Amino acid sequence: MNMIEAASEYESVKGQVLAEFASLSDAQLNWKPSQSSWSVGQCLDHLILSKRFFMPDLDRVSSGNRVNSFWENWSPLRALSTKFYLSYMRSNKTKVKAPSKEIVPPSRIPADIVERFVRQQDEIISKIAGIPEEVARKTTLSSPFLKAVTYRLGDGLLILAEHDRRHIRQARRVMASDGFPRG
Repeated sequence: MNMIEAASEYESVKGQVLAEFASLSDAQLNWKPSQSSWSVGQCLDHLILSKRFFMPDLDRVSSGNRVNSFWENWSPLRALSTKFYLSYMRSNKTKVKAPSKEIVPPSRIPADIVERFVRQQDEIISKIAGIPEEVARKTTLSSPFLKAVTYRLGDGLLILAEHDRRHIRQARRVMASDGFPRG
């Protein structure tokens, strides 16, 4: 995926979030179908928290100050990692516990969650727009959660966009649940 396509993916996700969740009330954003389920607001907050771990690398790439590690340059697992994560993110079959407690949202989410999500998307889009294609093609990232997992920058951005879409689908299921507050 090139940087123009990546920026377009993030614009698309931002548009989905605005169209589907911007008009929700505080009660709707924080309603959960069960104690063990996440609310719409928690789904969005999880996405914000998750992407914070990728921001330092994105900052270094966009400023031209990032060099691939030896492992990132030579990992034989890169293509497999990308295929696995994209396949996983696009399916709804498996629920997996968040890899770090730092990306598990609190139980009550402030009503400005959609605005915060949009601001972060805009920040990411701005950073992506500043990355030359030749730099993007040469950049490989390690997962901040599992360092053995590597992927090309464009693939990593696509995986993050699919992660967004996965949790948007989860938020839609919350809204479709019996008992979701209407109006």
